[in-house]
Amino acid sequence: MQQGRPNDHMQTVSRAFSNIRKKTFRAGHAGGFSNSAYRADEDEIYLYGSMTFGTRQNWQLQSDSLTLLDHLMEGKFANIFKASLRAANSNKTTVVAKLLKNGFSKDDALKMVAKINFFATQVDSHDNVIHFLGAVLENSAWGPVMVLEYCEGEPLDKWLTSYKGKRVDEQVMDKLYQFSIGIAKGMEYLASKKIVHRRLAARNILLTFIHDVRVAGFGPQHKDGDQDAEAQQTRVPAKWAAPEVLANNIPTEKSDVWSFGVVLWEIFSMGDTPYREIRSQEIGSRLEGGYRMNKPEYSDDEHYKLMKQCWEYKPNRRPAFKEIRGRLCQNFSPIRNSSDFYYDTNELNGRPQP
Repeated sequence: MQQGRPNDHMQTVSRAFSNIRKKTFRAGHAGGFSNSAYRADEDEIYLYGSMTFGTRQNWQLQSDSLTLLDHLMEGKFANIFKASLRAANSNKTTVVAKLLKNGFSKDDALKMVAKINFFATQVDSHDNVIHFLGAVLENSAWGPVMVLEYCEGEPLDKWLTSYKGKRVDEQVMDKLYQFSIGIAKGMEYLASKKIVHRRLAARNILLTFIHDVRVAGFGPQHKDGDQDAEAQQTRVPAKWAAPEVLANNIPTEKSDVWSFGVVLWEIFSMGDTPYREIRSQEIGSRLEGGYRMNKPEYSDDEHYKLMKQCWEYKPNRRPAFKEIRGRLCQNFSPIRNSSDFYYDTNELNGRPQP
């Protein structure tokens, strides 16, 4: 084979992608939405890429059980498809399939295997974290394919901005409180697994059709020292990053806590852009000088107090996610025969109930 020419299985992937892309575009991207949370943009080959298993794992899927439907988006080294997954009992489930791009390299395949092994061995399952459903590993034309749950709702940032200019009533406010506690629960779980998100933002929170939240957009973890400072800094969304991360220190749970404070601000501003009037290059110096964002329009005093505690300059002064979840939960109460939770802002602000 001549160097630089795609091999046969890469050509097969190219033809398959071309055909389904034409089908999808003709259908007007039916059922699709732009969703950066499913994108994989890591630059390194991770520890998990070299993991091997002595026997076939229960999460390994047969390639003929997966049918690609609509092309949702294009990531850095993978294409993201809406797909149908057929179970052993012939029932079908709508899923998301992450397929390597045409002309993928061995390094690309190793990165995908790393993500698959990371989710399969480290993440497990939680109601508020994106669900890993399995992977196809034995299709030479596709390469390794990662399969995740399909969230029918919009990403949280899109949902929030869709309410701009609309009346925000009690029902909408209840949603905001539910989003906050759902994200806190998901992040508490990841922290308990020693997983640092590094990119927590409203755009990386997915919504199901009943508006349950799923924390997404995270991936394999680096060993200490595996990542040079320049690479780390260029991959950090500055307006969501903690000061120590902007200073090239390794992200931790407490840097995720800072980002969670920004997510709370996004939620209670109905999707405003953080630090709108400040350039990203200036964020670090402004934070070091004590600047913090003002209370967003729809926030009560207690939520804003929590935001400011998440934005303590010294990481050890910020609450852990376990404490955050506990504080958010203490004023929610389930309604009889309902899974919904309601939040008493009068009680939080020290005002008597009417």
